[in-house]
Amino acid sequence: MTRRWSWPAALREQPVIEAKREHATVATYRCDGLGRRVWSDVGDVETRYIYDGDGVIEEYVDNSGWELDAVYVHGNTRLQ
Repeated sequence: MTRRWSWPAALREQPVIEAKREHATVATYRCDGLGRRVWSDVGDVETRYIYDGDGVIEEYVDNSGWELDAVYVHGNTRLQ
């Protein structure tokens, strides 16, 4: 079995990106004007990404309505 993946060289040049294996699309990504991934559809799971500057701070998944799935803390923030 031969596996071939395709991916555009520059995210900023193409706001919709597809990752393919052979002739099947296995993932679709959407980027904003800054080249940041803001939405993905991988294996029938849709995810939205929320940013603070360049860093992702939250991920929401669509489980019959958008639900918070992950929270990220960047830098020297101390959690108490």
